[in-house]
Amino acid sequence: MNASDFQARKQLRWAVYALLIVVCAATMTARVMSVTNGNRGSHLDDSPPSALPFFGANDKSRIATMRALVEHGTYAIDDVIHEGYTYDKNGDGYVDYGDWFTIDRVRHIDEDGTMRTYSSKPTLLPTLLAGEYWVVHKLTNTTLGEEPFYVGRILLVLTNVLPMVLYLLVMACLIDDWGRTDSGRVFVMAATAFGTFLPTFAVTINNHLPAAISCSLAIFAVLRIWYDGELKWYWFALAGLFGAFTAANELPALSFFCMLTAALLWKSPV
Repeated sequence: MNASDFQARKQLRWAVYALLIVVCAATMTARVMSVTNGNRGSHLDDSPPSALPFFGANDKSRIATMRALVEHGTYAIDDVIHEGYTYDKNGDGYVDYGDWFTIDRVRHIDEDGTMRTYSSKPTLLPTLLAGEYWVVHKLTNTTLGEEPFYVGRILLVLTNVLPMVLYLLVMACLIDDWGRTDSGRVFVMAATAFGTFLPTFAVTINNHLPAAISCSLAIFAVLRIWYDGELKWYWFALAGLFGAFTAANELPALSFFCMLTAALLWKSPV
C-alpha cells in the first residue's frame, strides 16, 4: 500500500469515527432533553415522580451537595433536601418528602454542636462539579432550585455528554493506532460508542462516566510511556492523576491504579 492510499483510508476511518461520535453525543443529548420528570428516590415503594430532570437518590445526593456548596456555602444539605417537605398531612402524621429528598445521607454533629445532614457520597466528585455549577449559576443568574430543568440539563450536558465526546476521541486514537484492519477498527469504535452502558448514564449525575473517561486517559498516557518511549514528566503526571481519579470514583479500580503505578515504576524507577 502506497502512502496516498494509506492516508486516504485513514481519513475515511476518521470520518466514520467522527460520525459515530456525533451520533452518540446527539442521542445522549436527546435523552437529556427528553426527560420530563424523574423520581423522588425516597423510601416509598412506588417512588413517586418529581418535577426534576434527575433520577433517584444517587444523583440527588450528589446534586444536593453541589447546591449546598454553591447556594449555602456548606456541605450540609439540610436546606436542600427539606425543600417541599409537607409534615402531618391531613393530621395523620404522614410526611410528604419533597422532590429534592434523598435517602443517601448521613447525620453528623457540626462544630457548633448542631445535628446536620450530609450526603453519604464521596465528596470529591460533587465538590468538583460544584465548581461547574457555580460557573453555570453565575452565567445564567439562576439556580437549580429555581430552574431545575434549564440549569439541570446544562449541567448534564457539561458533565456527561462533553466528557463522553472526549472519551470517544481518546478511544478513537487508541483504536486507530492499535487496530490492524479497517473493519476491525470501525467495529471496535462502534462498540465503544454504543455497546456499553456509558451512554445510558447521560440523564444522571454519576461516578461511572468520570471513572471510564479517567481510565481511558490514564491508559493513553501509559501507552505513550511504555511503547512510545515518552519519558517526559508530564506523561507520568497524567497517568498518575487520571489513574488515581479512576480509583476515587470506582473503588474496584484501585487494583488498576496499583498495577499502573507498579508498571510505571518498573519502566522508570527514577
